[in-house]
Amino acid sequence: MIVRPLQPEDLGQSSTIHLEVLRTEFLTRAGPRFLRRYHRAWIESDDAIALAAVDAEDRVVGVLLGSTRPAHHYRAMVQRHGLQLSLLLLFQAVTHRSFARELLITRGRRYTRGVLRMGVSGAKDLVRKNRNRQRSGADDLMAVQRAPQRVGEITHVMVREELAGSGIGRALLDAAENAGVQAGLDELVLVTMPGLPAAAFYEHLGWERVGDRRSQSGEDFVQYRLSMVSRGQDPP
Repeated sequence: MIVRPLQPEDLGQSSTIHLEVLRTEFLTRAGPRFLRRYHRAWIESDDAIALAAVDAEDRVVGVLLGSTRPAHHYRAMVQRHGLQLSLLLLFQAVTHRSFARELLITRGRRYTRGVLRMGVSGAKDLVRKNRNRQRSGADDLMAVQRAPQRVGEITHVMVREELAGSGIGRALLDAAENAGVQAGLDELVLVTMPGLPAAAFYEHLGWERVGDRRSQSGEDFVQYRLSMVSRGQDPP
């Protein structure tokens, strides 16, 4: 078994694993076509950590999705894939009434605001970049010294159910940690759904549970953190 970047040709298998492992997640109820596009958006993001664990026959047996710069990553997803993802959500809503009700009640207003906010944020980024180009060398040095901690995020760790406990999850997390170190992160956070049997697994690997949180859509998550320094890495 090896861990490599998730590829476009993996999308059918990776979306199937997502459907199997996280049956109760909202995204899975959006359907396999949505999940394939969603995974493609991660593959095409410069700030994403999109990994596949594959066996000797190149069959995808595990998937990890994360980001080294979450805000930039999600902004890019909306800008590049937001229209396609929205259309797929709409199609699922039209063909599945229960999904339509859930989408409208829990996410309709927030998703609309989010898309608009991303557009405004993108325009502000362009203005900010132009201003940054005009800074002096001394100003740039001061900005680096004041830089906040760089925190990456892992949102999905999924392993084929029949292969749970075989080391695939650990290999994916090790690869994600290496990606975080290479990106100069100070810390990685991981969010997972409550009630999954992975809690003890994460803690065994050195992840610290930092509490529960609820999304704006009302979904509950458990959050963990991993310090790059605590893993024997020098701070960037």
